[in-house]
Amino acid sequence: MSEELRRQIEVSAISQDAQFARRFAEGFKRNPDTAVIAIFGLFPSLALMVYESQRYLAKHFPDVADQLHLQHADLIARSRHSLKFFDQPKKTVSELLDYFDREIRQPQTEEFTGNARFAWARRFETDLGLYFFRKTLVTNTHAAALALGLSSGEFRSEDRSSLLYGAGLDIGHYFGALSLPGEVQTTFVDFVSKTDLHSKDVKSWRYYVEGDRSPDQAAIAHGGLLKSFEAALGFVQTMLSLDMLEESRPTVFKIKYITVYQIVSSLRVLEEDESVSLSEKQRALCSGLQSKVDPGLFSSKGSRLLRNTLVHYELMNNIDVGSLDVTRPLYGLVESYLGLPTLQVAEQLLDAEINELLELFRR
Repeated sequence: MSEELRRQIEVSAISQDAQFARRFAEGFKRNPDTAVIAIFGLFPSLALMVYESQRYLAKHFPDVADQLHLQHADLIARSRHSLKFFDQPKKTVSELLDYFDREIRQPQTEEFTGNARFAWARRFETDLGLYFFRKTLVTNTHAAALALGLSSGEFRSEDRSSLLYGAGLDIGHYFGALSLPGEVQTTFVDFVSKTDLHSKDVKSWRYYVEGDRSPDQAAIAHGGLLKSFEAALGFVQTMLSLDMLEESRPTVFKIKYITVYQIVSSLRVLEEDESVSLSEKQRALCSGLQSKVDPGLFSSKGSRLLRNTLVHYELMNNIDVGSLDVTRPLYGLVESYLGLPTLQVAEQLLDAEINELLELFRR
């Protein structure tokens, strides 16, 4: 019975995520002008769900997995890494900072600067677009390229738009095959208006290392990644939180939790790595962010087990399956792993944590 309940919960979790993705896809069709900003914040989470659910199905239900084909699997796999950028054991921090500078920042600098007819006018050119929901940063063009899994060659390609469109169709068809059509339901993009969104263009190096007149590439890349983290937190705090459907509740919590968990993990790696020359302000920010983290939520053994379960869909062997209930929100996983009384308490603590982290980023 416990094995049957285990599989029931795991498959239900995949189904819930698929239904969430389907609602977002339908909302995108209704609100293309506003949803295009939302996709930059949501794409890595959708890519993670595709990648991990496909691995799960291939292991436990190979006949189902064999029917789900992805034309852009490499791009989707790279996109999911943007959620855990510094949590890649096979790469050093220096290599990852170099990747951001070489594959993300430089291609956009080359495309958007040096184009003015007169040399004197080029000092006013910009290479980074910032996008805000109301007053909160929710993405920028570097964070978007990282989130979408674009390599420098793909960014420079004339087929860039068709590539992204194809990857979007891939994800849409994948979740469409795993979810059941139903009555039209709202999603968070239905509550975003054009007046909520605004943008600003800046010089990336100046924006990333404010106050440093002669930054090196590592400091610029580090500043860029910190701003990407800030945007990710801003997105889940504002736009994603507009989704108030009870059916979306488990997936919204999952996206928020994994986002914060991976950012905290990345900051820990950055703070402990002494090989990278960071500015005093950058190192102080990493240290300050770490000090604000609730250890029970993100540094305990239970938090690691919860993160792994949410990411990989498989229940850990040491959990008491009998204490779980397929009819409860997130099945009682939060209560079991974190020792909290209810999911609602966990949601409140998580939102408070996001708000505190964002306040530090904005100082």
